[in-house]
Amino acid sequence: MFVPSVQKSNTYFVQVPHAIMKEGVEVITTHSIHNSLHSVGGIQMLLPLFAQIDMAQEDGIVDYEICSTLLSVISLLLFTSPSAQQQLFHSQGFLIIAHVLNSGAKDHLTMKVLESFIEISNLQSSPAAIPLLKQLFDHVFSLPSCGFDQIQLKLYNFLATDFFNNPNFSSIIRRTPTIIGLMHTLKVFYWVVQPRQLTDPSTAKSTIGQQADVMLPSGCEEKDLNRDEEFQAIFNFISTVEEDDNLYDVLTQVMRQLCQHPALWCQHLTENKQ
Repeated sequence: MFVPSVQKSNTYFVQVPHAIMKEGVEVITTHSIHNSLHSVGGIQMLLPLFAQIDMAQEDGIVDYEICSTLLSVISLLLFTSPSAQQQLFHSQGFLIIAHVLNSGAKDHLTMKVLESFIEISNLQSSPAAIPLLKQLFDHVFSLPSCGFDQIQLKLYNFLATDFFNNPNFSSIIRRTPTIIGLMHTLKVFYWVVQPRQLTDPSTAKSTIGQQADVMLPSGCEEKDLNRDEEFQAIFNFISTVEEDDNLYDVLTQVMRQLCQHPALWCQHLTENKQ
């Protein structure tokens, strides 16, 4: 009868004491990337690199792909280490990254950068992930001007179709500040006809209007939720914008919501009829 022997030791990596005594033989000790990074301060040690993304290389050319490379490294670390999530949260990492992207060259905001942020938003596996995602939404996804038109369209489509519709994110979205910020963004950054004393037009207005379409009906069945400030922000926008073309998309969303949730809207319309 054949009885297989039980392997009691690792035969692939064996350290022979006598071999170490020979000349030219060295012992190599390996460490994980997380332990190595933690020994020098943690994931927050990567944040100062974002402040250098506008620096030219030796040939005098700025590498506009370096930001997406850094974000891909951070994304990998966040998905493989809960401690990295806590470190990035406590160091206000996304606030720093958003500030650098907002003040740096617009060319850094590439589609790869947006895809990295969207990938990070799928992080929901640990208790530290939710506060970190709240930071991501408040500082990055809420940037009023985020790159070129195609990038803006993809971002707002993602927010409208995936992010706001995810029930796991209901605790990290501050409804009232989001609606107020949305109305301000619509008025200042995304307009069709140039308002008075404003420049820098954009073509993403019709897409950003989808956020109102998503935010308003979500949680409509919550009877005790105070929505006065949310509706007041929308009514203020409608009453202060003078250009008809700039009102069209918002009024379209309001009419749609009025048909879908008449009780909720009629109550606030009656209170604000004057």
